[in-house]
Amino acid sequence: MKSSSPQQATWKTSDASPWWLRNSVYSEPNGDYKANCYLDLWRTPTSADTIQFNDGRCSYHARSYFCQPKRKPVPKPKPVPRPPPRQQGFYEKTFYNIKNMKSIPNLNYRRGSRNRVVKTVTYGNTGGKWSGFSAKDNFAVRWMGHIQINKRGNYKWRLGSDDGSWLYISGRLVVDNNGLHGYRKKVGSKSVAGGVGIVLEFFEKGGHAGMSFAYSGADSRNRFVPVGGGYSKVYPDFR
Repeated sequence: MKSSSPQQATWKTSDASPWWLRNSVYSEPNGDYKANCYLDLWRTPTSADTIQFNDGRCSYHARSYFCQPKRKPVPKPKPVPRPPPRQQGFYEKTFYNIKNMKSIPNLNYRRGSRNRVVKTVTYGNTGGKWSGFSAKDNFAVRWMGHIQINKRGNYKWRLGSDDGSWLYISGRLVVDNNGLHGYRKKVGSKSVAGGVGIVLEFFEKGGHAGMSFAYSGADSRNRFVPVGGGYSKVYPDFR
């Protein structure tokens, strides 16, 4: 007399939970039971395995009867939200109102005036303001990120800037384009593989301003392309 027995498999509880009367064979009801009659919880059971019932030709009556409690429905787990896509690009920190610069100032102890993430470091040489910048002169910028190099090898790294700029890869100065000058390009080389840290620094005293960062190697089909511009993935470093 249980839900897993084939003879009683069609008897189901309202909440579909398993049910049982006893696990061992018992001779009651013995043939004198009729539908919709009460069964007597006969004698005093000492455990779930000693429960006995008697039909008694439908002579039993009661205001209550033995039953299993209704199982509380198990709440459906809440769907786990997908994490937002990982942001790509360089973390850009801008420092305004720095006067009388002749080279890149020490930015380590300065508080940035504005922070954001940019996909690439590509600012055309112009006498006006760069997009998103509130000043066109007397400012400095630091960009930080991690580039993922897929194919190990020797890569060329190019900076074009007006005024000065630096490129550090894994803490090593790879391109030095510092000083007061018009827009010019410089190239350095460094063998890299996997994820490497990149720090760019730049300053603009006055006049025209421009800054671009590109690389060439196995990942870029040996062409100079903007770092983070589709051939490589760059993730911001928020230090």
